[in-house]
Amino acid sequence: MRSLESPKNAVFLKFFLPLFGFSMLWCLLLAQPCLGEPGGETTAVVAMGSSAIKKDIPAAREEAITQAMRMAVEKTALDILPVERVSEKFDTLGTILATSREQFIQDYKVLKEAGAGATYRVLIQATVLSGKLKERLGAGSKPAQGKNLPAVLFMMTEQPADPSSLHYWWQGGSTVFQPDLAAGAMKRVFADSGFRVVDEKTMSPNLLQDLQLTAALTDAQIIETGKRAKADVVIAGEAVVTESPGRMGETALTFKGTVTARPVLVGTGEALSSAIKSQTTRHTDKITGRRKALVDAGKQAGADLAPQILTKWRGPGETEGKIGGDIFINLTGAEILSHLPAFRTTLKNINGVTSQQPIEIGSDKATFKVTFDGTPQTLADTLALESFDAFSINVSEISGNQLEIQLTAQ
Repeated sequence: MRSLESPKNAVFLKFFLPLFGFSMLWCLLLAQPCLGEPGGETTAVVAMGSSAIKKDIPAAREEAITQAMRMAVEKTALDILPVERVSEKFDTLGTILATSREQFIQDYKVLKEAGAGATYRVLIQATVLSGKLKERLGAGSKPAQGKNLPAVLFMMTEQPADPSSLHYWWQGGSTVFQPDLAAGAMKRVFADSGFRVVDEKTMSPNLLQDLQLTAALTDAQIIETGKRAKADVVIAGEAVVTESPGRMGETALTFKGTVTARPVLVGTGEALSSAIKSQTTRHTDKITGRRKALVDAGKQAGADLAPQILTKWRGPGETEGKIGGDIFINLTGAEILSHLPAFRTTLKNINGVTSQQPIEIGSDKATFKVTFDGTPQTLADTLALESFDAFSINVSEISGNQLEIQLTAQ
């Protein structure tokens, strides 16, 4: 057949094929969320979403992914904002999550998905545009004291799985992107404390080429890298995860994250005391469990090192760590609402607690501002000694003036 070669058909194809191709492209674009433009500061976040299967599985899957993206943005926003400003920015945050969350997601990938009964669940890893989110929330400015505190560079190696997963930012050659989990958590602790955190991404690879840096760094290499990065302190060390099988009959595995970090003063070459912190978590998903173990251990290490460096930097008699003031207690756990009255009564009766104010209350998390005549560590130690009939508590983290407490029903 030669009908396609006629002039009429040629005109038809020239006119309608481009329109057809454009229509197909438009349909493909509509099939994906309108995600934010790349660029600026980003944060890798793992989040879970679920949706009831009403009409069909594809619709439930899309709804679960949308919810997971919302959770990823919410997690990032809560990391950006100090607890005391969450209620202040509640309306803005609610609007972002309800109408424009996709603007803050650069990309995502589905790590795991499953339909169980009438529910579809997904686990995603999203790249959140945290810099853009900071601007929207008005949280981009650093604490006023930052200009008087040292600039800190982190040189941490991280091994979230087997030895082949070992990575570090000064690694030569082309490497697969790996988020700095433990180091990222330490950076947030230091930034929240007012330190100036050096962004290693701004450093040219040529700046360090002659140092021949490897995973095992010498003190001389650490100090020279700190000088070239214009840092006052370098925190060097390693973060590793070990995995243990779950108990018989259980699918959850146990993951132990261990961070060993040592601060070195660039100007004098003096090394301060190392922090060695371990945190254990249980999870059915290996990726999530490993990440959480590293992040939790990193937070603990950061909370241990920041006051030490602050004291050394300011010198004797210049620290501002006064005893007494507001402490924020962040409670998490499944269905904790019914247990809050008993917890608050015990809190009220602790010697030194003069007042308590709820900041946020939900079914699985709650935040209270407590005025206490003592240190956060003292309050944590006192709470750990308390016994409750219907539940138990575990103080999982002390960071600055914040306590992270896990509440578990018995």
